[in-house]
Amino acid sequence: MLSPTQRKTLNNIWVDIPNLTARNKERIGYPTQKPIALLERIIGASSNPNDMVLDPFCGCATTCIAAERLQRHWIGIDLSPESFKLAKLRLEQHGITKKVTHRKLK
Repeated sequence: MLSPTQRKTLNNIWVDIPNLTARNKERIGYPTQKPIALLERIIGASSNPNDMVLDPFCGCATTCIAAERLQRHWIGIDLSPESFKLAKLRLEQHGITKKVTHRKLK
């Protein structure tokens, strides 16, 4: 066990994951897009392989991509038809070929 002087305090601010800038290759222009590394950290810390991850506002599918990389099952939901098209394209670009369905509201 570490003595009190040897313990390292964890920060509540993660400075090792940079923001997405306009020049970042990961950036696709979706207004609320987060770095995949950030979602991988959150999902990895809060779930186990084969768990289910739900993102009810999936936007450009960053959570879905991170969940897939970490061997989690995932469900992404978004009302926007534009988000659906973007999420489907982005999943394909990351080699995720699972069936993606868009259901229109009645």
